[in-house]
Amino acid sequence: RTIEGMSPEVLASRPPRNMTGDPNETVGSNLATLVFHECYHVGQTGILRRVAGKPGVLKPPGGR
Repeated sequence: RTIEGMSPEVLASRPPRNMTGDPNETVGSNLATLVFHECYHVGQTGILRRVAGKPGVLKPPGGR
């Protein structure tokens, strides 16, 4: 099932496994946690590139 196809009821339901320990955890909150976690690692990869002397891959508006 894709995220787009998930109903509000499914997103608000309890997940099969509690991942964060939050008693109010839902399928939707799990998805939000997962996305944040992965984005955090993308940022770490950018920092590691700079530490290794490589340019950043993402450029600010205007290409500076």
